[in-house]
Amino acid sequence: MKTTISLCAVLAMAMAMTAMPSPGFGQEAARLIDIPAQPLAAALTELSEETGLQVTAPSVLIDGQSGAAVSGELTPLQALSQLLQGTGLAVEDLGADGVVIVAGAEGRSDEGPLVLDTLSVTGLRDRTAQVGIFGEQNQLDIPYSVQSFSEEQIELVQPKSVIDVLELDPSVRPTVTSFAIGENYIIRGQNLFTSESLVDGLPGMVPVRRNSTAAYDRVELFKGPSSLLNGAPVNGNSAGLVNYIPRKAQEVSFTRAGVDYESVSLFGTSVDTNHMFENIAIRGFATVRGGQPGFDETDFSETVIGGSIGYFGDTVQADLNLLYQEQDLTGVNPIIFPRNSFLLDPPDRNENVFDDDLTFEHRVFTAIGGVQYQPADFVNLYAKGGFLKGRDEQLGGLFFIENDNGDGTAEPLLDFADTQNFALQSGADIDFTTGPVNHTFVIRGDYFNGSRDFGGGPIASFPSNLYDPVPTNIVSPGFGSETDFNDQRFWGVSFSDRLSVFDDRLTVTLGARYQRYNLSSSFNGTIKADELSPAASAVLRIHETWSVYASYIEGLGSPSSATSLAANFPAALAPPVTEQIEVGTKYRGERFDVSLAVFQTTVPNRFLDPVTNVDDYNGENRYRGVEVIVDARPIDPLRVNAGVLFLDAEQLETAGGLQDGLRPQASPSWSASLFTSYDVTDFATAFGRMIYTGSSFVDAREIYEVDANVRFDLGTTFDLEFDDRVVSMTAAVENVADTDDWIIGRNFVSQHRPRTFKLSLSTEF
Repeated sequence: MKTTISLCAVLAMAMAMTAMPSPGFGQEAARLIDIPAQPLAAALTELSEETGLQVTAPSVLIDGQSGAAVSGELTPLQALSQLLQGTGLAVEDLGADGVVIVAGAEGRSDEGPLVLDTLSVTGLRDRTAQVGIFGEQNQLDIPYSVQSFSEEQIELVQPKSVIDVLELDPSVRPTVTSFAIGENYIIRGQNLFTSESLVDGLPGMVPVRRNSTAAYDRVELFKGPSSLLNGAPVNGNSAGLVNYIPRKAQEVSFTRAGVDYESVSLFGTSVDTNHMFENIAIRGFATVRGGQPGFDETDFSETVIGGSIGYFGDTVQADLNLLYQEQDLTGVNPIIFPRNSFLLDPPDRNENVFDDDLTFEHRVFTAIGGVQYQPADFVNLYAKGGFLKGRDEQLGGLFFIENDNGDGTAEPLLDFADTQNFALQSGADIDFTTGPVNHTFVIRGDYFNGSRDFGGGPIASFPSNLYDPVPTNIVSPGFGSETDFNDQRFWGVSFSDRLSVFDDRLTVTLGARYQRYNLSSSFNGTIKADELSPAASAVLRIHETWSVYASYIEGLGSPSSATSLAANFPAALAPPVTEQIEVGTKYRGERFDVSLAVFQTTVPNRFLDPVTNVDDYNGENRYRGVEVIVDARPIDPLRVNAGVLFLDAEQLETAGGLQDGLRPQASPSWSASLFTSYDVTDFATAFGRMIYTGSSFVDAREIYEVDANVRFDLGTTFDLEFDDRVVSMTAAVENVADTDDWIIGRNFVSQHRPRTFKLSLSTEF
């Protein structure tokens, strides 16, 4: 009998609309793989989970065998070769179908074919993740809450925005709908903007308003402040961050293509090709999509074109990645603000108080390159840089509800801007030993220079009704010359020492980051400031599959100046410091991966003191929570991926004490995400997803409350064979019950997407 072990990425398939088959094991770049010595069958299962490699092996060959320990930056093939050392077994490449384990030359027989049994294993989240200055790490060794979503998972989800991927984590929820002007979200109750994301660890390399996930191999989520690890965010929020890993050239050749459909009439097509020439690889990809999504007045189109060239030497690796994005959106969904104690039910999705007058478009070019040099086994040197140039133009709109009939005021807003950013990083990792202590000393320097010239302003407002809009014909005055500016220039240096003892079972990390700012804007003038941010953590490996950790880390906001109404005008305000303490445990088993985190995050709260009339960070918001995430395969055909967040959020030392003890905006007590899938046959899988968001308040005074809501998705996937070519098909329904709830933001709301039907076909050449 044979046993087949494969990573189907079934969870991600749940939402897949443009699913492209993942490349074979040889098509993946080297990544951190850490598998302890254990029975060979279990080791092969774990390798399949971590890499997506499909392995076919006769049980007569692997029963009673032990797999060697595997650790390091390896391709799946290299890891498999290490794992089989000492077994007398060999590997045969089956191309797109994976590999087969065979006896060595002296151990082969002439037995006939063996019957195959199939065992599928999967995990929603990668078992490794990038951790800023420390690079890629095993999840068991990371003293923070970090999640990594792979290229296959992104493609299978077919996201129209990054939130379609991130909301699989219970700590992340959108604050606006998918087809609003911006893409903002909350992480553990705190606000984060798209522009504060990183690309390959570099700030300022994403469009300001909206970003297409079609350009990236992987999305990484870090929950909480991270100054030591990732530097200062562009706009200063410390809720966490999202890091996009670009589609880089790989050490293999492949071509993939797919088409997709989404109701009502949104169609797309994608192609991705990579070719290897000795030590040089070249990759190109493109996505074109356009049509009408579920909102009646909305039309959406996007074009993503990118290319990458990579060099893979023995001691030197380098890459250059180019990307062009454009998006056009008409019939933009407006942002709704409650007034006078009124927050009503959402209107019919066919009703837009601005009809189809609201528009958005952007054109953005980015170039990111890096080089890594390893002169010795214990030294790693690297440098990378990025450049972004883009323009965005929008005719947006706000609607203020003023009575319980839905009457209110519609306020169109014109906004346009030119953005140009430049970022640099360079650093070194050095391993050495002092007595029984192993050290990894890390130092990294960062520089960022960004400018945003902008203009626009409000257009004449008009009365309307949320449920019975007044016909509109908004005349835009046009996108003229920029009148204002906001320039950011900051640099910093991070240094850290990771000390490990007892065969690396106990690791203690101590470090700090020095950050200096030089900000200039047409509103605040010039502001200079600096700050030192310490961090400390410890990880104890109780067992090869189980660790516990504790960490303290800080995050920095941007410095600013006191408002002109304050007694301390125009005094410069120091960068606000967010602090987080987290303790937790992580377990990685053969059938269960579990992580538990308990955290407290304190965020400075700025206001004008009613007694002293001083403008400063006089109060704080405190977020305490417990987060549990489980990836499980209790029986072979069934996968369960679940997460729950309990959040106790409270305002402290507010202006005049009027809001002390109240919850901050958009911070529900409970959030949960659940995905289950079941292999019905060898070629078909059924799946379902649930996203639950508890009740929360739109405002900081606890006046406008949004009820709890839950969304269900259902679907199925098939692998069909035509003329020796496998075509993957996914059919799904998002928001099966067509629930119409508010998405909660900070002081505003917007509408959830309607029931959406999705279909995709893809293949590989």
